[in-house]
Amino acid sequence: MSKCSENIKKYRKEKNLTQTELANMLFVSKQAVSKWETGKGYPDTASLPLIANTLGVSIDELMGEKSLEPKKSKIKILLFSFIGILVTVLLFFLLVPSLIDINKNIVAIKGIAQQIGYDLPTHGLYVTITFEDWTIYGNTIPVNTMSYIVFSDDKELTNFEDEIKNSHLWAPVFPEELLPVVINEIQQYTTIGDYYMLYNSTSKTYNALPSSLESNDYLLLIYQKDLNRLIIFEYTFIYEEVTNEK
Repeated sequence: MSKCSENIKKYRKEKNLTQTELANMLFVSKQAVSKWETGKGYPDTASLPLIANTLGVSIDELMGEKSLEPKKSKIKILLFSFIGILVTVLLFFLLVPSLIDINKNIVAIKGIAQQIGYDLPTHGLYVTITFEDWTIYGNTIPVNTMSYIVFSDDKELTNFEDEIKNSHLWAPVFPEELLPVVINEIQQYTTIGDYYMLYNSTSKTYNALPSSLESNDYLLLIYQKDLNRLIIFEYTFIYEEVTNEK
């Protein structure tokens, strides 16, 4: 993995990106990027498509390996990289806002708000993608959907930020006791936000461990104030698996 560390730093500099800028694009902290580049830590496998697409290289180039795959296979991997799709849609929104169907965004945002039982600002960009049967290098990503909303900077957003400061449903630091019901692949996201909510849509409870050892559907919401961005992960988790390991 040392080659990967060298390449992350190399391609970041070629893109004229600071560690902070790259961290924001990858939804991680600056400290995480620093650890990757110094070899003190390594990105997980599921993060490789995001890093490769952001730096404009293939996964093989990022890993410092000579590709044995046909060119078409490489293109296919890049095309189906979920982060590549998210970044493309975001750039499309920033460059051509007049072509975005605002009504669809409002309906989608209201759908999330209704699902969690909490009002959200209705104006902004909503992007979502599913990961059913999506694999990379043989690893399945156990997330049903990843979504994010970039809210418009208006009075509605200001009111929302004022409300979550005092709401018991939102925590400024993700509760450590809830980590056992957050899947490993997204635990790194519990350190990059300003406010967090873990909603169990099976039991309709907030920020609590399940009361029974069974499959539960969760929504993990992470709000980043500086970016006006709400990240949402939807996944299913069987709490019994964690309990049996203890």
